[in-house]
Amino acid sequence: AFKPIYVAGVSRTTEASISDAVEDYKLPRTRTIRYMDVGNLALQVLENRIDKCILMKKSVKYGTCAAEAVLLAAGAAVTDIEGKRMKYDAEASPTNGPLVVTNDPKEHIQTVKIGKFFSSML
Repeated sequence: AFKPIYVAGVSRTTEASISDAVEDYKLPRTRTIRYMDVGNLALQVLENRIDKCILMKKSVKYGTCAAEAVLLAAGAAVTDIEGKRMKYDAEASPTNGPLVVTNDPKEHIQTVKIGKFFSSML
């Protein structure tokens, strides 16, 4: 069964804009969730409750590092909204995100493109 793309960490206004864009541009079915942190997202993906998620809010890098490691070890794909891996070195930004996570790496590039489109609307 097809599972929707989850878009998490959005405001009520953003939620409405995303719903309109999905309809107007015939994008894949999307479900918005206002509140979700990186740890909860990782757990939902690992339990196969979510296949594809775009976490629109930024997260501190110490909040993303463990979740990213576990997701990558499980075979998931994890990048920022540009499709690039997160950076954790001393020169890196103290925050990561927005994040794109997919259970199937083959679907990751398409999900990144949709995430970039949503991000450009905000």
